[in-house]
Amino acid sequence: MTAMAIALAAAVLSLLPIGSEAAAQNRGNVQAEQSDRLRERRPSSPTLPPVGRYVAESGEGFILDRSGRHPLLRFERRDETWVLRPSAAPRGDVIYRNDAGEQVLRVTPGGGMTVYTPRAPSGSPASFTGSGQSLTPPTLGPHLLFRLMAQRSYMVSQAVGGRLVEVNLDVDEQ
Repeated sequence: MTAMAIALAAAVLSLLPIGSEAAAQNRGNVQAEQSDRLRERRPSSPTLPPVGRYVAESGEGFILDRSGRHPLLRFERRDETWVLRPSAAPRGDVIYRNDAGEQVLRVTPGGGMTVYTPRAPSGSPASFTGSGQSLTPPTLGPHLLFRLMAQRSYMVSQAVGGRLVEVNLDVDEQ
């Protein structure tokens, strides 16, 4: 009798995890189907222009340039241009991070944008205000490159107290 009770209890216990796994799988399938239905109902996302000017609710304006190989971002009244790395996020969002790995932007498939700054570390909604000037640096020919090297040499020489600092560049024919 005891052996039969133990066998029955073991059989019942062995069936319990299978039942809960099956229930979890069914819940997961239902959630996936609901997500698919929501995605089908969502209007097609508006296409943002490759280069645009945006203003955050916190008042900060910036240019986002997605026309080149890597997305570029520059805040207004600042000289620094950031090269951003896009990565996929839940719900089809795209997160853009700077070179330090910090989240700078989050863009939804519908075109909604959130910008993360020291002034708004938890994010501030941003809206498109118009086209912007491309942040892609211009291609330098030999004449412009020589002129730039001479200017930088002069600036560095002045910064170190008037001592001559030369900027040299060795290139091959390619």
